[in-house]
Amino acid sequence: RGVQAQLEDRHDRLVAAIKDAEGRLRDETAVAAARLDAQVSACRSWASQQLREARDALSGALQGEVAGLRDVLAREEAGRAGLEGALACAEGRLDLNLEALQERVTDAAAVLGAADKRLAGELAAESAAHADR
Repeated sequence: RGVQAQLEDRHDRLVAAIKDAEGRLRDETAVAAARLDAQVSACRSWASQQLREARDALSGALQGEVAGLRDVLAREEAGRAGLEGALACAEGRLDLNLEALQERVTDAAAVLGAADKRLAGELAAESAAHADR
């Protein structure tokens, strides 16, 4: 009977230890998930800022081009050939500005995608590491 009681006591302690370990694992996983969520949020915020800056830069460039074209039109109404040259030049600059914006947007999207993949991989690795415990 004494051995039976010892075995039951040992079993109860093991069950309690397992439940305690499961609770700690849940807590650690929640902390790791919160940390990764914060990192994802920071990456998204950074990417959004990059997109805003790119949009603002393009908007400023376009406003500058519009103002420049209005000045050119006011001075060159008599000379159509001069106006066509200025417009062609402005279109070239606008195309370059648009290409630069598209590159910045593509780069920011790639950075955000890579960060999401990296963070998802880290979360999966941490979850797997905790599951192994």
